[in-house]
Amino acid sequence: MVHSGSLGLERGELIRLHVFIERSILEVFANGRLCMTSRICPTRPDSTGIGLFAAGGPAALRSMEVWSVQPIRPRPRPEQASQGTGAEPATLDNSIPGG
Repeated sequence: MVHSGSLGLERGELIRLHVFIERSILEVFANGRLCMTSRICPTRPDSTGIGLFAAGGPAALRSMEVWSVQPIRPRPRPEQASQGTGAEPATLDNSIPGG
């Protein structure tokens, strides 16, 4: 399934994407003007990455930064699942690495 949207660009304007993936939720923000959200359920064992493509003309990826984040609410361990979550309340780490 491919989702699409219209994002008019000024001459010379680059596309800046912010992509967030958390378990089965995918959010893409483009140039602060377009947002797309989708629920994804990868079932293949090799569904371990993402890819980019361009339609209608050439494109080049100039840079990419990837961060790994910790979930706010950890998944319960199997022995906790039958007893409720049993998880302690999560805390947010507001520190910025390297900041």
